[in-house]
Amino acid sequence: MPEIDETIHLSPYNPEWPALFAVEAERIISNVHVQVAVEHIGSTSIDGLLAKPIVDIMVGIQHTDTESVRRGL
Repeated sequence: MPEIDETIHLSPYNPEWPALFAVEAERIISNVHVQVAVEHIGSTSIDGLLAKPIVDIMVGIQHTDTESVRRGL
């Protein structure tokens, strides 16, 4: 595995992160035509925590047609 030599930038908690997640979650839900669980995960989901300023999202499905879910994403 190649070594990665990058600077990691941490930001103070941004109170806009939950709203940014909500916008993306709505986009996911409206484009995937099966029931999904959409969760805000990672350091940006924890109020007050320093974080890499990237909103991480986890999508969970029970549907077996993963191809249609991939197309929606």
